[in-house]
Amino acid sequence: MCGAGFAVRPGEIVGIAAVEGNGQRELLRAVAGLEPRTDIIVHGTVAFVPEDRSTEGLIGELTLTENLVLGLGAEAPWVRGPLVDWDAATRRTAQVLDEHDVRASGPGSKAGALSGGNQQKLIMARAFEQKPAVLVAENPTRGLDIRAAAEVHRRLREAAAGGMAVLVWSSDLDEVLELADRVLVVHARVVSAVPAGADRAQVGRMMLGLGSEKREGRSEQ
Repeated sequence: MCGAGFAVRPGEIVGIAAVEGNGQRELLRAVAGLEPRTDIIVHGTVAFVPEDRSTEGLIGELTLTENLVLGLGAEAPWVRGPLVDWDAATRRTAQVLDEHDVRASGPGSKAGALSGGNQQKLIMARAFEQKPAVLVAENPTRGLDIRAAAEVHRRLREAAAGGMAVLVWSSDLDEVLELADRVLVVHARVVSAVPAGADRAQVGRMMLGLGSEKREGRSEQ
């Protein structure tokens, strides 16, 4: 995947460091194909993990099976034109819950009844069901406790180790620095590569537009 002056290669996690409102949201959603951009090229399927679990990730009033079906859409193996094989979808949902340790009473549970951590497990499990080449995660541990956040980190690392290109933004700079193999800063809609060996303070200054950027990594969004 490449665009806006940067590339994310298979098997690596690229972290986005940015203060809210600097264009990182638009960038991530453009990579995910949710906003039109002509300067971004993505090879293969892209899966997207949105920041807000309750308004964009899941529909709380629907069952876990229904959320999985809606999230995967027409590409799911149980969809044949306008028809859905609900028995097959329910069986696969049960397997997904087991494989990803989603704590729920079953596929017929309402998504809104799950804890935040289990909701996020389900959203990420659904993303992995797409077998994507690129995984875009927007603030994926927002509102989670330490244990649930650690599980999200493990899943992202496993995805990269399995050959996915992972692009992740977090409002927590320490999380970005911990997760990422490389870091990009987005400030005032400009993407800049963080120089090798830069420390947290340097990255923070770049986020505020005060640091020196590696110019070949700069690009207007």
